[in-house]
Amino acid sequence: MLTRIHVLGVGSIGTLLSHHLRLNNPSLPLTLLVRKPHLYPPTLSVTRDGLTATSTNYTYEPSSLTSTSTPISSLIVCLKTTSTLDALRPLTPLLGPGSVVTLLQNGMGVYEELCTNLWPDKKTRPYFILGTTPHGVTPIEGRGKGEIRHNTPGGEGDVKWGICPDPRNTIDFEKDWLFPPSSTRSTSTSLTVPPVPKERPDLISIRDTLHALLSISDLSPSLQTYKSLQRALYLKLVVNAVINPLTAILGHGNLLNGTLASISPFGPNLVDQITEESSRVLIAHIMATHTNDEERDHLLEQFNYDRLRELVGGVIHSAGKNTSSMAVDVREGRTTEVDYINGYIVKLGREVGIETPCNSMLVDMVKFITASKQI
Repeated sequence: MLTRIHVLGVGSIGTLLSHHLRLNNPSLPLTLLVRKPHLYPPTLSVTRDGLTATSTNYTYEPSSLTSTSTPISSLIVCLKTTSTLDALRPLTPLLGPGSVVTLLQNGMGVYEELCTNLWPDKKTRPYFILGTTPHGVTPIEGRGKGEIRHNTPGGEGDVKWGICPDPRNTIDFEKDWLFPPSSTRSTSTSLTVPPVPKERPDLISIRDTLHALLSISDLSPSLQTYKSLQRALYLKLVVNAVINPLTAILGHGNLLNGTLASISPFGPNLVDQITEESSRVLIAHIMATHTNDEERDHLLEQFNYDRLRELVGGVIHSAGKNTSSMAVDVREGRTTEVDYINGYIVKLGREVGIETPCNSMLVDMVKFITASKQI
């Protein structure tokens, strides 16, 4: 019997993921947790490259705890970072040490926040899977819930998944299961999940979740080692720390990403300054947390200013016609995720003794413009 998967947060990215989970797993028990189930249509709709695909056969349930709530074996969270802690708090009675929680969000720091506030006792903590993706999705203007536009052209974009270390230290997921040394598979990515080790039925929920997450072929999924996944998260963090707040502040939520490169020299100068500061913080973090010389040198090369500036510039170009999620939040008067993006870089800077005037100012400016819309 397949593990039932619950998806919490059926906004744009949650709709995209649920849609592809259903298309590739017609018999998968799939429950979407939403505030008001009666407002959601039975069919989800995704338009990409001018073509619209639909999917159905979903079970909708309230995202709040009710008298009919049942234990959750696998929970995928696609909520905004700012609302994750409060949304998961009432669901903790349904999540046990054999459950698995998957986070697919912008920014960083939610995993640590959940562990500290909801599961400080490692004996009761669920397993965690983290994900990151550059796929761009937006609601279709004038349409209802469950209808989105997938802005990333076919064949582009990916989704990287990685499993966090076992909180109880009973297994090394990578060496003892997913990427054993004797395996001929790559030690960085894989699209298959081997059988669970003998006498570990508590890992069945993780196995079934990974199978589902790696089935979404049109989104180009991969299973990464935890270190590789962390590297991908940090790279995306820098990209978001540059593009999101600048487009949110400078255009009051209406500035396209590509404008940062087209209005020269002012846009590129701003991009340069934020990228350079973020690079200094991450390099100091790498120096403080990595003792393996070869691994450290490889990371230092990836996070030096020139490489990061090339990465950021490439995303500005490839997603030039898109509007960042933070810009949309500012435009719509919603709380942004700036604390988990630029704020996370500020936090890292404090930990390693690097001042972050650019990122600190961006945090204040984004919060200022958000508050100003409420006056």
